[in-house]
Amino acid sequence: MLRPTQLLLAGLLASLLGTAAAADPEPAEYAGLLAGHNALRAQVGVPPLGWSDANAASAQAWASQLASEGCPLRYSSDPARRESTGENLLKAWSTTAYDGWKRSPAAVVERWSSEGLYYDHAEHRCKAPQGRQCGQYLQMIWETSTEVGCGRARCGGGEVWVCHYTPRGNQDGLKPYGNPPPEPVPPPEVLGCSVDDAMPAEQASPALSSPHLIPVPPPSQ
Repeated sequence: MLRPTQLLLAGLLASLLGTAAAADPEPAEYAGLLAGHNALRAQVGVPPLGWSDANAASAQAWASQLASEGCPLRYSSDPARRESTGENLLKAWSTTAYDGWKRSPAAVVERWSSEGLYYDHAEHRCKAPQGRQCGQYLQMIWETSTEVGCGRARCGGGEVWVCHYTPRGNQDGLKPYGNPPPEPVPPPEVLGCSVDDAMPAEQASPALSSPHLIPVPPPSQ
């Protein structure tokens, strides 16, 4: 028979395995993209991302839409998506025809992560020069984002890559990591309520003004 400590450890292991099993497998054509994200996240001490097929489907839909328009680099304008989902974009272009893909998952990660050169972690400020940004790097390392899924599409001499993240990062007023925990919600006020609020009327006692007060028996004569 397992001792209580062994049962606790077994339960924790089962919980961890269940969490890992819940993540969708990264498709072979995107191999390395998830590892590249998580290597960056490990540098700042935030938990790794898992792959999400649902995010990959929405990212692929947007990549295909952009490809149908000639591959403009444009963020999705869907307000519901923007509220819940972060988005990173990359475009590659060639003046000559080519087959396959000009960019690899590793190259996509490298391009977005290069924005980290402009981010001051001590001050939590982006110090990018004109025409540059930190937003895509910050989405990659955003602490409260837990899942990512990606898509890609071709258009003539170019291609677009799209990754979607949930919950979304880059939220106003927050740092990418190290935010203080939210203030606890105070419990509802119960002092001073009648005991009639806590038990059926036939069991209530008018001698109690609050369920927190215990009647004291009279002293013996």
